[in-house]
Amino acid sequence: MLAFINKELQDNNRPEKSYEDIKDKHTLLKMFPFNSETKKMTVVVEVEHQKKVRVYTKGASENIIDDCAYIQDAHQS
Repeated sequence: MLAFINKELQDNNRPEKSYEDIKDKHTLLKMFPFNSETKKMTVVVEVEHQKKVRVYTKGASENIIDDCAYIQDAHQS
């Protein structure tokens, strides 16, 4: 998986050239480990030099969508 991410970063001319580059630019603030009941995990990170917080969640799509207040598709800005 990391090889795929690294290749995609390089192929798309991103300033970050590897997963490690991305990881180094974020400070982990909180981690919610995978939970078999909710079927998801979440991390909260601060983006370096931007003083912004981002929340990344992965898991069962039906559970994540149920938690969303709204969904933005590719045609919305």
